[in-house]
Amino acid sequence: MYFKVESIREVFILEVLRNFKFLLLIGYSDPIIGIYPLETNVSYSSKNREINITMPDPDLIVIEIINRSFSFKKNVINVNDLILSSHPDIKISGLLNENNLGIILKKYSDFIREDIFSIIKGEEWR
Repeated sequence: MYFKVESIREVFILEVLRNFKFLLLIGYSDPIIGIYPLETNVSYSSKNREINITMPDPDLIVIEIINRSFSFKKNVINVNDLILSSHPDIKISGLLNENNLGIILKKYSDFIREDIFSIIKGEEWR
């Protein structure tokens, strides 16, 4: 089945659903999708964590992991900061478009799976 994608927001949603489906396999709920005038958001929740993947404008993707359990540590991890500090090769060059959005989200999801998997599984917190 094929359909015509009308906007970068639709591409963003489809690519997030495709690249972050591994979250469903480790106990996260079905995604909640929000399309607002100023941003598009996809959220996944588990017992201990919430992951928000947001595109506030056409040249930015923000990924946050929220600690839902009690902790004296900071309750939000900005994945973008972790990616930039440990993988400077992952960059968004210019505006996001249909051609590079999927590649960038794939790199982000690979980073989460490979580098901070224990955090999203709820085994540890930074």
